[in-house]
Amino acid sequence: LAQENPQAFLPYLATSLNNLGARLSEVGRREEALRATEEAAGLYRTLAQENPQAFLPDLAASLTGLGVHLANLGRREEALRATEEAAGLYRTLARENPQAFLPDLAMSLGAHGTVLRELGRHKEAAKAFEEGLQSVLPPLRLWPQALQSLADTLLQGYLRSCRDARRKPDASLVAEAQKVLSGAAG
Repeated sequence: LAQENPQAFLPYLATSLNNLGARLSEVGRREEALRATEEAAGLYRTLAQENPQAFLPDLAASLTGLGVHLANLGRREEALRATEEAAGLYRTLARENPQAFLPDLAMSLGAHGTVLRELGRHKEAAKAFEEGLQSVLPPLRLWPQALQSLADTLLQGYLRSCRDARRKPDASLVAEAQKVLSGAAG
């Protein structure tokens, strides 16, 4: 269908491939997951060039997933490029529509920070987790149950990365995050 009528069906193919990649990864078929997600990201890149407003969010999400799959296969430098591009796209989207995209930005920065940690680049990882934590706090106040796990993951990543970088964490940011998280748990 996508070959016969790409304008109508290419978005569905990209979404299906992205979902297939996630499911394959869940059952441990990492190489196949990577191939499906790479193809999805390529399709979303094409679609985003034609219609950025409609498809940049999908491209960013696909690149985040691609980065995770690459990291799972030990291809961390490639993963870093994918997560870095995803975070850049989400920064742009979040500037235009913070309520819609700050949680996605935070999630992609968490993936980026994790890859940086795995590469031993702890100062950069701390910065990524810090930005992610700053990004998730405003929407966490609105949707505490939905974002609590993400915020906690970012906080723990930030604290570990600061420790490994021998850098003091921002005490006011940590206190604010802990306060909001304790309210979300209650």
